[in-house]
Amino acid sequence: MRPFFLSHVNYVQIDGFSDSVSLTTPSLIYIFFSILFFLYGLGSLINKAFYKLFHRHTSQDARHKPLALHWEWVPFMLFCFACILIPLFIQNICLKLLANQLPINPVERTLCVTFLGQMGLLGLLYQIFFRITHTFSGGGQTPLRFFQSFLRSFTYYCEVLPLLIPITIVWQIFLRWLVEHQYPVALDVQPIVHLLSENVLSPGYLILTGISVICLAPLSEEWLFRGVVYRFLNTRFNHVIALMVSSFLFAVLHLHFASFLPLFFLGCWLGYAYRSTGDIKVSIFLHALFNGTNYLLLVSLKGN
Repeated sequence: MRPFFLSHVNYVQIDGFSDSVSLTTPSLIYIFFSILFFLYGLGSLINKAFYKLFHRHTSQDARHKPLALHWEWVPFMLFCFACILIPLFIQNICLKLLANQLPINPVERTLCVTFLGQMGLLGLLYQIFFRITHTFSGGGQTPLRFFQSFLRSFTYYCEVLPLLIPITIVWQIFLRWLVEHQYPVALDVQPIVHLLSENVLSPGYLILTGISVICLAPLSEEWLFRGVVYRFLNTRFNHVIALMVSSFLFAVLHLHFASFLPLFFLGCWLGYAYRSTGDIKVSIFLHALFNGTNYLLLVSLKGN
């Protein structure tokens, strides 16, 4: 017996665009809750703006600052290179040693190898933080409880929607302006977005991709860009510079120019959430919520 969201499907044709889009029941549910989250986030932002305007004293969140990472430049640079080279090394080794065990389909093979590379990067970051520095918090700071971190990240997720959506629209308008003026700009979507939006992956590989997108990517990227890069730069520069540089690297290393500005702003918001709470779990949960909701939307729209 098939679940409700797979067996009862309603199609709504949206015209007025170059292509019509079919909205299924889960995508309509997603849009409904996205509107609720958007309105909640907008109200929260307005409330914070009034609070900042009329209450000049320091809020409770401002007392929780991420710990400084007192490394020298050479270990920091070596670590960053290792974070890039180790996943590539693992992927190449897997392609050679596990060639017969990996799927023949090139898309599925790439997903498997990428998954293994993420696991290697995650292992490296785990060794750095939980074996060398032991913890992300300390020095008198009390990290948020697990559920508290999730609730705080949910609020930050709702707040980023009213900010990120107009930024994305403006960025797309700017990219189309570049294309119209004969600048060599590609408007293609990210490869993972293309795969999820097309009906090309089997259920098993959809689950594998979901684990990669919702779990592994937020853990590894937050530990790297917020836990290492931001904390290191914050000891040597102003926290705004640290936030901008870490967010810039976060956007650049996604290797997709058409998403650069939204990814840069998302990185800034993730860094802001980390700095405001001093708890890396908040930015990890926020990242996972963002990736997870987009993953569910793309899966619900696959083939459309």
